[in-house]
Amino acid sequence: MDGTDMQVVQFYVGGEEYAISIAQVQEILRVPAITNLPRTQDYVLGITNIRGMVLSVMDLKKFLINQASELTDNSRILVVDANNQKVALVVDEVSEVLTLSSDILVEPEQLSVAVNQDFLMGVARLENKIVILLDIDHVCAVH
Repeated sequence: MDGTDMQVVQFYVGGEEYAISIAQVQEILRVPAITNLPRTQDYVLGITNIRGMVLSVMDLKKFLINQASELTDNSRILVVDANNQKVALVVDEVSEVLTLSSDILVEPEQLSVAVNQDFLMGVARLENKIVILLDIDHVCAVH
């Protein structure tokens, strides 16, 4: 990470706290109607129409921890710009926008545990918790 502060959207998936750069989040919406598509990856819920755009809908819970999301009143869609393409991501709940200073960010290669770094930008060490920073370009590239 480049030593500057980073603004992120923090959200929950499967009880864990994740975040992505606010620069990639186009909007946050309640979950709209989703049309199933045959023969897609199991973490692709289908497609939806948002403001005239047909977007694929990816279940982040299924992708990250292999558990299907149970849609509730707190569930949200994050419309993100990943690899110059808009994708809708289902998350359990959006909590807040945070500004993370570079001194609390830890890059994946600095972690003392072996992790799959493909989808990780790093982690943020907050007072009483750790927030996982996703590399949304890589997450969305697999679908």
